[in-house]
Amino acid sequence: MTGLAIADTLRTEVINRPGFTVTAVPVDTPAGGLIRVVDGSTGETLLDKSYVRGTAACSLEEKLRWKLSPAETRGPPPFKGKPLPVPMENKLKELASSLDIDSDLSIVEAEKKRELQIKQLKDKGQFEDFLECEDASLPEKSRGIQTAALLEDRTAVAEVEMAVKESLNLK
Repeated sequence: MTGLAIADTLRTEVINRPGFTVTAVPVDTPAGGLIRVVDGSTGETLLDKSYVRGTAACSLEEKLRWKLSPAETRGPPPFKGKPLPVPMENKLKELASSLDIDSDLSIVEAEKKRELQIKQLKDKGQFEDFLECEDASLPEKSRGIQTAALLEDRTAVAEVEMAVKESLNLK
């Protein structure tokens, strides 16, 4: 939802700027929680919140250790209620600066709209269809970014998961 809100806000900010387009790219990663803004022409990451790159509220190892531990003893998720290493507001300011946008890129209203939209889609059982439509309409360049994010995430999860399973004596 935050990723969609960022895309919505960026679209509003760059709507009349030649050479700028904004495409929200859904990425169903094993680690989850991926929010990334990538310059499609250079491949440069302009904003990142992900377990794989260590920019989420907890490390990928912490998340997988929690996920693989017995549900009855593992406690609350390590990523709930824990702040990001760099607050999202700061990330958005840096993003705005890198794109020469004069505003603060507040995503509060966009998040509220997307939250309502997603709740309504889920209530109607249409959320998966929504994601499939979004995915089907992606331009080829966006598919490359999506594929790269999936590969990076899957590789990191496989490596860390194997180490965590070994440390927890799981097979």
